[in-house]
Amino acid sequence: PVAIIYGRPNSDRANYAKTARQEDLHLIWWLVRYALHHPRAIPKLANLTVRLAWSTGLRVVKRDPGASEHWAVRGSASP
Repeated sequence: PVAIIYGRPNSDRANYAKTARQEDLHLIWWLVRYALHHPRAIPKLANLTVRLAWSTGLRVVKRDPGASEHWAVRGSASP
């Protein structure tokens, strides 16, 4: 996921965003190196990239927040 964080430049949110962007870049370069070493994987990686971009684009156009987490209590222990 690409991180866009608004706030002061020296805030915790800004530090989180900086770290997230570094991890995003690391992932992208890792995928490029993987594709160069495994050329037969390029069609599958391209397909996954297009599907991800398509679903993200649809969410943006529809202004749909996407899937939400469902929090449920599964049980509790009595003392």
